[in-house]
Amino acid sequence: MFGSYILDVAIGLVFVYMLLSLLCSTINEQVIARFFSLRAKTLENGIKNMLADKNGVLTQQIYDNPLIKGLTQHALSGKPRKPSYIPSDLFAQAVMALDVVQAYKNNPTSHNSEIPKVLSGSIC
Repeated sequence: MFGSYILDVAIGLVFVYMLLSLLCSTINEQVIARFFSLRAKTLENGIKNMLADKNGVLTQQIYDNPLIKGLTQHALSGKPRKPSYIPSDLFAQAVMALDVVQAYKNNPTSHNSEIPKVLSGSIC
């Protein structure tokens, strides 16, 4: 086509590698990650880590917030699945609605061990 067999082979290899990489990415995203709910589990672990919530109470309060509960997906089994993505504005509203955060805002001199240092610095 271009008069050079080396150039034709190189272009062909690039397209084959691109096609295979797109195929592998699609299989990983659409089949494997969805089947095992990897994104939802990673998000939940990230929220627990960010809130320094070892027992999961604060994280469960966030997931029980009506703003976040509206993002859950209902699978065919009828069991709701946790969201794999939470928009930042909804997450901020859910965190500010936590009972622990509200109690801290009402009385900032009290030392509540459940509030991580990250939140205590951003509320004042």
